[in-house]
Amino acid sequence: MMHYRERETTTLLEYAAKNGGRISTYNDTICAKKYLEAVQSGKIKKQDIVLQASQDGAQIYQDKDSDCYFAIHIIHNLSPHVRYKKRFVMPTTIVPGPKKPKNIDSFMFPSTYHLAAVQNEGFRYWDEYEKVLVEDSVPLIWIEMADWAGLVGH
Repeated sequence: MMHYRERETTTLLEYAAKNGGRISTYNDTICAKKYLEAVQSGKIKKQDIVLQASQDGAQIYQDKDSDCYFAIHIIHNLSPHVRYKKRFVMPTTIVPGPKKPKNIDSFMFPSTYHLAAVQNEGFRYWDEYEKVLVEDSVPLIWIEMADWAGLVGH
């Protein structure tokens, strides 16, 4: 399932090459111009893991006495039909309430630091489909939600 991004990107780039750079259907994040340019320039390689980072709050009890704030990663190497399923959404940070943290970055530092370390050292994994040990993968945060970047959300 982790080869979805690789397969679809190849198909999109082949189609675009035959059709003056145009894509017939924009139905996924991999259709984005900047993403396709990053793949073509080699910034994103086929063995890399592309992640979406998102954070939000959740009201645990009806009277709002206790809230929780969390951050997750969503794997965009997976098809949109499965990437948002509970078993594939990776929680990275959980902050207990009752109020929104004043400095969310301090809570997110450990998971962000871990991701940066893996990016610097590389990520090794066994690809069962290809029957090969991938030694030079890099997990990339390609898609950020507004609140993560310190901007105003919707």
